Amino acid sequence: MNPLSRFASAVLLMAFAAGTQNHMHMPEEIGHVNLPNSCSVAVGVSLNRGLSLYYSFSYEEARKNFTQAAGSDSRCAMAHWGEAISEYQPVEALPEGAQLRSGQEALARAKNADEQTPRERAYIDALAIVFDPATLPKAQSRAESYSAAMERVYVQYPSDLVAATLFALSLLSPELPDDPSLARKRKALEVLNQVLSKEPDNPGVTHFIIHASDNPEMASFGLEAAHRYAQIAPASAHALHMPSHIFARLGLWQDDIRSNLASEAAAASQGAMHMGAQHRLHAMEFLQYAYLQTGQDDKAREIAQQAATIKAGDLEPGFEGYYGWVEASFPIRLALETSDWSGALRVQLPKDAGPYVRRVESWSHAVAAGHVHDVRAADQAVLDYEATFTKPELIEEEGHSSAQLAETRAWALFAKGDTAGAVSLLRPVADHQDRVGKGEVELPAREMLADMLRLSNQPDAALTEYKISLHTDPGRFNALLHAGEVAQVLGRKQEAMGFYKLLLQNVSAADTSTKQTLAPARAFINGQHS
Repeated sequence: MNPLSRFASAVLLMAFAAGTQNHMHMPEEIGHVNLPNSCSVAVGVSLNRGLSLYYSFSYEEARKNFTQAAGSDSRCAMAHWGEAISEYQPVEALPEGAQLRSGQEALARAKNADEQTPRERAYIDALAIVFDPATLPKAQSRAESYSAAMERVYVQYPSDLVAATLFALSLLSPELPDDPSLARKRKALEVLNQVLSKEPDNPGVTHFIIHASDNPEMASFGLEAAHRYAQIAPASAHALHMPSHIFARLGLWQDDIRSNLASEAAAASQGAMHMGAQHRLHAMEFLQYAYLQTGQDDKAREIAQQAATIKAGDLEPGFEGYYGWVEASFPIRLALETSDWSGALRVQLPKDAGPYVRRVESWSHAVAAGHVHDVRAADQAVLDYEATFTKPELIEEEGHSSAQLAETRAWALFAKGDTAGAVSLLRPVADHQDRVGKGEVELPAREMLADMLRLSNQPDAALTEYKISLHTDPGRFNALLHAGEVAQVLGRKQEAMGFYKLLLQNVSAADTSTKQTLAPARAFINGQHS
């Protein structure tokens, strides 16, 4: 089957999963938006198309459309605003380097353009905050100030649905302070649902509803949007992928797999739009994770091999940091999820890898060393992790890294036999993840905590933790397997049956090695029925 046929088949699979689509979309369909502007009708078409692409994070394609609009009418301020916003990846980080300079240049053209209304000037002034590190050097301050500025535009122009959508998107910036109450995400969801009632085919609304709902507590609120987004913008590889964020949160593995097969095929297809390989790699992350949860370890291994053939230059500008991290994650995820501890310890990344890449390597070595009680390797992993920071005082300052470091240190303690100390380090991380969620394709801290208790011969305490973990991260292979095992040890036959049955439902396509792993669970179930 050629790549275009694979893409078409994958889209049809997504439509079947959603249950509402009964015809094929044309490849150019990316959804519909209406960006208010004072420019000509012809230029407005390019502006709307650029914003639709931006809403699906197709930054280069969006930039091309905004640049085309600016070339048609250099006096159109919103065309230059569009060129600038295309340099901003809102759920990743604030722009730096070439992106920062390019955005600043575009904003200067926007401010000097003849065709602009007070509302358009408000858009430009708000975005200028993102591109002005001299005034606000801290990323958090810029993110907060930009969000506040977009809120003012939203309040001043209540009928402007683009202002509402961009304000909601600004609330999802990772540069904002930690939000364990999920107040910002709930506000974003409220605003987006208001826009959705007026623009049901707006790709940004469904896309950002998924991002706002991407946590254990709110994931069910994003399920309808997950089924809709791929239908609204089927030409976008990212739109085909994004539903899987919700599917992964809810343990809907077959939907997850179908979503990412469609996205990966679209990103790999020579005829598909938005060719940046970051879309393909991101889909492959989720595919590998879902394959591991469904016992398809051979396919997960193939994904790691395929990912290794993708080069850094295949990605769009601005994704350089993502490339190293994601490529490192494929072999690490495979080893840890399949309990290949010696394999995880053998993973060695390039010496010139950046600090975030070296941290995930050190973390994985600690997890593996903890399981086999290799004290020397575990202690070295902690030292390697801490060495990635240029100053000692920075070690505890970085939010995600400090959580990852806590896990690294916890497994080092566990390697020494200090289960209580390890659990005390992990519990705050697990409690936090219960509210805001782990990374969709990462190991849950709660499950690791349960593993430590199980391996320390504390089955009752372990079962309690596995149950909590399965509530926040349902359907995970290892959590279901080990929860069944400890329930069986405790003589809780009905509970063990429940865990095992759900696990076996998820692994209908399991490969031979996984079937062997599950043989005791099948035997237990058969024994209960005999």
